[in-house]
Amino acid sequence: MIGLLLALLLMLLLPFTGTELLPAQAVLIALGASCEFTIVSLLSLFSEQYPQARATLFSLVSFGISIGLGIASPLAVALWDWSGLAPISVLAALSLGVALLLTQVWLHENAPS
Repeated sequence: MIGLLLALLLMLLLPFTGTELLPAQAVLIALGASCEFTIVSLLSLFSEQYPQARATLFSLVSFGISIGLGIASPLAVALWDWSGLAPISVLAALSLGVALLLTQVWLHENAPS
């Protein structure tokens, strides 16, 4: 959950890097590391939720990620053409906020088997 929060904050910070290369690279590297950390950390939490249906659960998680990628790609292009990086970052931060909320509400450590 810390990774989701960090990714959310970094995504909101990205538009403020402006046209400076070094701050933008630093934010993007930290954002990539945060996202990778979050994905790897959440995999074990997903698998704890219902061990008897682990494959089904991972299929649903993969399906959700695929839907997000399928929707986000054309939407990001349209937003970039409309107004640049800021609305893309805000939408990504909102999506990460929703993911954080859903993770907080629905995923539980040491879920009953």
